Amino acid sequence: MANFIYLILFSLPLYLIKVKIFNIPSTILELEIYTAFVIFLGINIKNRKTGDIIKKIIASKLFLPAVLFLLSGISAVFVSPDKLSALGIFKAYFFDSLLFFFLFISLIKTRQEVCNSFLAIVSSGVLLVGIGFLGYFSIPNFLEDGRLRSIFSSPNYLSLYITPLIFLFIGLLSDKKINKKIIWAALFVLLFGLFLTFSRGAWMGLLVALVFLAVWTIIKKFFHYRWIGFVGALIMLSLVALFIVKGLYLFGVIPSSRIEKSDSIRIEIWRTSWEIGVGSPIAGVGLGNFQSYFGEYTKSRINYPEYVTPHAITPHNMLINIWLQIGILGVASIIWLIISSLKMLSKVLTKDFLLSISVLSSMVAVLSHGLVESTIWKNDLMIYFWFLLGLSIVLYNIYYAEKK
Repeated sequence: MANFIYLILFSLPLYLIKVKIFNIPSTILELEIYTAFVIFLGINIKNRKTGDIIKKIIASKLFLPAVLFLLSGISAVFVSPDKLSALGIFKAYFFDSLLFFFLFISLIKTRQEVCNSFLAIVSSGVLLVGIGFLGYFSIPNFLEDGRLRSIFSSPNYLSLYITPLIFLFIGLLSDKKINKKIIWAALFVLLFGLFLTFSRGAWMGLLVALVFLAVWTIIKKFFHYRWIGFVGALIMLSLVALFIVKGLYLFGVIPSSRIEKSDSIRIEIWRTSWEIGVGSPIAGVGLGNFQSYFGEYTKSRINYPEYVTPHAITPHNMLINIWLQIGILGVASIIWLIISSLKMLSKVLTKDFLLSISVLSSMVAVLSHGLVESTIWKNDLMIYFWFLLGLSIVLYNIYYAEKK
């Protein structure tokens, strides 16, 4: 059954392939999750283990905040003026991700299975970047302002997907079954791909997480000196990349107007999103209703309908987006989930530093990138977020819960 988890993680981008089942919109990714759940449920009903599994889920340290998150999503559907669209988002971002989370913490039980899950999703990222390279270097139609975007509609979507994956390589390097040369080559592919997205938010997230990793490495004195050197080298490479990009814009290889336009638009979106939140602080504006509400709210403002609103798909901030989409209880649930997860991972640091620090660093990358992007508000990204939360439970259970 664990193979279903690996398949789902590897095929996260398949949410882009839409299908209809009995006239109900769905995706290939959803069908994989539902199929895995039905088989899992059937096996456990046959073996009469359903009750035990439910008891373990309820006893989980993330059960209550997960329920609060789900309830926030349900209430946000009622707040939204477009109930049909809101239900679609609820199904994809709440129901599907929590179903995956349930499957993950029920099926992944050993350290090796955790490493296998790392390998599955990292392989997905490498494949995406590889597809992007084919287009970037050979098919002009794949390009957007000279930025790598692979199969996604925006380079930022690619950067959101691959940035947190980079830190899973730490855990993979601890797996003796995997050829280390292949791991280093795959890491280089992801780093080079991330560079070519020219996403400054992703670079910031990467750099912050690298600094976090370096600090913990030094504090714990766990890594051999070569690991400290490796982390330091990555930080230096990130800084060098920033200088290179600065030169590309300075010499006109990449138009600087893109940055100026992007910055000014994003600042306006942040400012206006905060105004909207202050006006609806408890319930927000409803699930999937942000851009419509934003457009109506700013329709009389100069240049907004033409230049700002089309880019206001989300508020470009993780917590503000959660606040406006599902209300203040949604924000509380996310913060509760993150804090509870970090507490469990911090305890595992003393037992399995490599796996726990890789998950922690990946979470830091998501959160720091979330200052300038809605880093979990997409089908694949929401499941990845719950994947990280699930890893905190699985690792904690491996080293603590099962030994009580």
